[in-house]
Amino acid sequence: MFMSRFLIQKGFIERTPRGRKATAYAYEHFGKNEKRD
Repeated sequence: MFMSRFLIQKGFIERTPRGRKATAYAYEHFGKNEKRD
C-alpha cells in the first residue's frame, strides 16, 4: 500500500505485530488525545 508507506515514512503510523497504529506524533499533529490500549 502506497499510502501506508508514506504515512510510516512521515512518522504518522508504525507497524506493530498486531498491525499498524497511529504514533504519538500523529495524535499531536491532528490535535487529538492518544488512545491507550
